[in-house]
Amino acid sequence: MTANPTNYQLVIGAVRIGNFMVAKKQLTKRQQDTLKRHSVHHTSKHMTEMRKMMKSGKTFTAAHKAAMKKVGK
Repeated sequence: MTANPTNYQLVIGAVRIGNFMVAKKQLTKRQQDTLKRHSVHHTSKHMTEMRKMMKSGKTFTAAHKAAMKKVGK
């Protein structure tokens, strides 16, 4: 059986969560500026992990703590 594309699948940057397609959240200007300042103190691996978590809805602080635990500084 072939799945017909839905409107959600046509959205650039959409991600599948279970049986649902959800548009990825973009970072605000303030979040981008904060991450840029923060990047001076951390590795690119740490920053990539933070961006990924913040796009999925975590706050800056929650993303930072999780990234520190997962990949370190």
